[in-house]
Amino acid sequence: MRHMAISSLAVFALLLVAGKSAIAGAILTGLIQFSANPDGSTGSQYWNTLGGDGIYNLYTIASYNIDAPFINSGNGAAASINVPLTVGTYPFTIYGEPGSASTHAGLNLFINSAIAPAISVFAPHNSSAFAADSSVSTRRLDGGIVPGAGTLNFTVDDLTISLTDYIWASPGQSLGTRNRVIAYNNTSGGGNDLLGHFTLVVVPEPATIVLLSLAGLGLLHRWRGGFGGRGRQTRFA
Repeated sequence: MRHMAISSLAVFALLLVAGKSAIAGAILTGLIQFSANPDGSTGSQYWNTLGGDGIYNLYTIASYNIDAPFINSGNGAAASINVPLTVGTYPFTIYGEPGSASTHAGLNLFINSAIAPAISVFAPHNSSAFAADSSVSTRRLDGGIVPGAGTLNFTVDDLTISLTDYIWASPGQSLGTRNRVIAYNNTSGGGNDLLGHFTLVVVPEPATIVLLSLAGLGLLHRWRGGFGGRGRQTRFA
């Protein structure tokens, strides 16, 4: 009886996880990088992943290789990003030009086309000593003012997305010197670029992990007892 109960629980857990996975979806749909003050509030410089809106564009690479191809381009619809996020680790490089150093820098990340940022981060310029940005004055994707998310983690559709690394640096600093973009195009010209890195780590949210653990326990018990009721039976205290 105990064997059947645990096996049934395993099947139920697997079906529930499979059902959740079928509807789960997280997409990184926007970034806005901005100069910031020591409290995380926005400065006057900012770059975004929208085209044709008069704001300098932020060009993005889906790796830490600063010479890899960009995932967005130009100054139209292709300047936007649309990156599906499933379980895994996602390193990104970001480029902006023109611009100059400020005391701090901030980045807002937008998930599933939401207007409010899902994750907000800031750090001293040229430094990886980052923190969540809870200032009441950061930047929406369209450049307007919006409160920071105040968190480095965001949960949606049974996935938890965490920002684990961030830096925004001047040319010639820790990320190197490149001239790959201008204000409204991913082509060289106009001077050396500001460069940034950030990393997202995506894991199942805790309830889903519990279900997976239960499923694994049930399947292990079924394997030990033998399929079809044959083989050695395992007794539980």
